Parts: sequence; structure tokens; C-alpha cells
Amino acid sequence: ICSTHKKTKSYFCKECCSVVCNRCHGNQHVVRPIAVVAETLRKETKVKTQEIQSGVREKLAEIEASFKELSEIAEITKSDIENQFQYIAKILEQTKRNYLKTVSEMESNVETDLTVSMETVKDIELPVDSALYNNLTDNELIEKYRNIEELIKNCNKT
Repeated sequence: ICSTHKKTKSYFCKECCSVVCNRCHGNQHVVRPIAVVAETLRKETKVKTQEIQSGVREKLAEIEASFKELSEIAEITKSDIENQFQYIAKILEQTKRNYLKTVSEMESNVETDLTVSMETVKDIELPVDSALYNNLTDNELIEKYRNIEELIKNCNKT
């Protein structure tokens, strides 16, 4: 209610941005009834709200598409990592088997060389012992001595 005219303020002056009664506004400003202004504001608000909601929906769709793409990339990356680690594990297992086989072969070779060396020593021991009793010739004795030296060199190599 207007304090000056005691009338209901039922008009809106856009220029003053205030509500006035029909006598206050005079002819100085263009006024419109509050009901018309309120309806216009409702319509404008509804349009703006729809525009905002539409923009939000578009952004949400973009975010969902980006998330889906990132999820697909993450799955591919996980699969790649899994495959790479399986490949590395396979290589490590094969390398382990190769090293174990090599060590076993080396062990077997050393054992074979040792056995052969021991047999050779036994073979030489008997003739040397018997040479002392059977009086081998000097040349035969020297030959046996060379065989023993050769055997010692071979033992030192392994």
C-alpha cells in the first residue's frame, strides 16, 4: 500500500525498478501491471532454466562419453600390462630352466671328468707300481711319467 495515496501498489516501473500505485507513477515513467511483469518473469525464468538444463544435459553427456572412453582405455591398458607381465614371467621361467640345465650339465661334465681322471690315475698306478717290480725300460718309464704329467695338467684345467 502506497503511504502517500493509500492505494495498492499494483504497477512496476522498470526504469526505477520499484513497485508503485497507479497515482505515483504519473506520466514520467512507463509502468506495467505487476501481474503482467510477474508472468513475463515466469516465462523468462522458465526459458532460462530450460536453456541451463539443456546445457547441463549436454555437458553431462560429454562427461559420460569421456568416462566411457577412459574406462575403455583403462581396460586396454590393464590387459596390456597383464600380457606384458605374463610374457616376462614366461621369459624368466625359460631362462631359469636354461640356467638349471646348464648347471646340471656342468655338474655332470665335472663328474665325468673326475671319473675319467680317477680311472686314468688307477691305470697309471698299476703300471708304475709294476714297472718298479718288472724293471721297465727307461723309455717306458719316461712315457708313463709324461702321461702322469699330462693327467695333472688336465685336472688343473677343470
